[in-house]
Amino acid sequence: MLPTPLPPVSPPTIVRAFAPAAHDWLPAHRGVDLSVRVGQAVFAPRTGTVAVVRIIANRPVVVLRSRDVRFTFEPVIGSVAVGERVRVGEPIGVVGTGGHCDGRCLHWGAKIAGDYVDPLSFLPRRGPVLKPLVTARSSASAAEGRAATCCGSG
Repeated sequence: MLPTPLPPVSPPTIVRAFAPAAHDWLPAHRGVDLSVRVGQAVFAPRTGTVAVVRIIANRPVVVLRSRDVRFTFEPVIGSVAVGERVRVGEPIGVVGTGGHCDGRCLHWGAKIAGDYVDPLSFLPRRGPVLKPLVTARSSASAAEGRAATCCGSG
């Protein structure tokens, strides 16, 4: 069984969501921006092999290949080397500056077979949380020491 994927930073607070383009040539936000601070550790979301660690367009970039997915992280000053194998949750670098995030956010991108996909789709989904139904009647019954009934089961 494969390890559960993890977000590259914790907590994974979304600053800007993935917004795909209708066509390849149109503008879009082809990743997700997560709130960070300069120097914050960035971790591998899945086990994979480091493909790129370098400056691209005046910003530090790390690229991780994991099976059929290519993950990009920017601006990240890599602490790993090209060809290095990393496991899910291992550090791959720290947040740097440059690009549209410029130290305020981590841009996390994902591509499968040349198509951009939402990187958050690789994280486990948290199920819905059900909360107890509280009504004035059930609150009054509980206050009187009687069990409140639900759903007409009396």
